[in-house]
Amino acid sequence: MIGDPTISSKHDLTDPALRESSTTLSRVKVVIGTDYEYRKAWYLRELADAGLNVVASANGIACVEAIHAQMPDVVILEIDRYHDDAQQVLHACRSVRLFQNIPVVLIARFGVGGKSYQLSSFPIQGFFSRMPSVAELVLCVTRLCRSKIDPGASK
Repeated sequence: MIGDPTISSKHDLTDPALRESSTTLSRVKVVIGTDYEYRKAWYLRELADAGLNVVASANGIACVEAIHAQMPDVVILEIDRYHDDAQQVLHACRSVRLFQNIPVVLIARFGVGGKSYQLSSFPIQGFFSRMPSVAELVLCVTRLCRSKIDPGASK
């Protein structure tokens, strides 16, 4: 999934999937995997402001531990040329039956990641070839978690 370029900021919430109440979105648990403290802080601040229940981890091992502890609805992993724990995290998720159906979204940083995405032997439910806006990320998560946000929604 490449983000919709028409959604440029967290204030552009014209899509019905983004107009969910923060109470409804707070039921959605998201684990973020990034190796950068400033990115971790950004995710925690911005996605929590959007109403999501977010846990950010500092590296691949911490991300796997958070997945085990939190049983998230979605996992978002950053991949870049300097740190690429994404394959290890994917392997850890997909090798445990309990975690095999958790949607995973990859975000390529610094212009890399397409190769990792193509070579992945694990299913990926979303892919951004660049850093998405908050609105794009919230839209992606709400679409992946539609049944949790709206129990009457069809799969």
